[in-house]
Amino acid sequence: MSTLGVGLDYNEELMTRLADQGGGRYHFIQGTDAISRVLSDEFAGLVATVASGIEVTMQMAPGVQVRQVYGYSWQETPQGASILVGSLAAQQVREIVVKLQVNFGTSATGQLALGTIDLKAKDQTQQGRPVDGKLALSAPTSADAEEVRRSERTEVTVRVAEVESAAQMQAAAVAVDSGDYDKARKVLKDSVVALEQQQKMTPSPKLSKQIEELKEAESGLDMARQSAEQAKIYGKQSKAKAYKLGK
Repeated sequence: MSTLGVGLDYNEELMTRLADQGGGRYHFIQGTDAISRVLSDEFAGLVATVASGIEVTMQMAPGVQVRQVYGYSWQETPQGASILVGSLAAQQVREIVVKLQVNFGTSATGQLALGTIDLKAKDQTQQGRPVDGKLALSAPTSADAEEVRRSERTEVTVRVAEVESAAQMQAAAVAVDSGDYDKARKVLKDSVVALEQQQKMTPSPKLSKQIEELKEAESGLDMARQSAEQAKIYGKQSKAKAYKLGK
């Protein structure tokens, strides 16, 4: 189930929760002229769906905890987390960024088991036949700082920076909703500084684009101050951008 927020008088938090729980997407539509485009995109996705009802369950090893799942509806479980992914279209790729806390101690060495990931879904190319899969998770450990640096997956680092800055954009929009423009500006400025530092370490066009998005959001604060309507437009636009980036 996807949701469309048309105009300015609706609750976007409710819309995003409904879309996430329904395995769909949330769209902010400021003008009615965009409705047909959004619906066409949604229907095209339905026609191309190859898997639905996708759910990922993480069973973590002792000493490992799931701290955050970015961009998807999830629930903490005694053993880890249950993540509702929704559907998957042909050739589509879903990226799920998860933050783990690992408590193995400084004496831990070698390849350490982190847990397992279980996937369940319905194969729509086979009349909804149930499918499942399991993947074991492990990570190497090292006390050599240079070896740790060489093993870094920079594409993951960049993606984490993206989703964390999206969360800051969301926080700034919430601050605007409450009329705290100084807080919103500080949140955006701090996020820009953090991304610019990350850009120096892991240069990426994605980070460059996100830095520009945050600077644009900061420059839009002055217009948001002008009226209640402009503040609503700002909040919904920023939250919609943050939502899409988190996906």
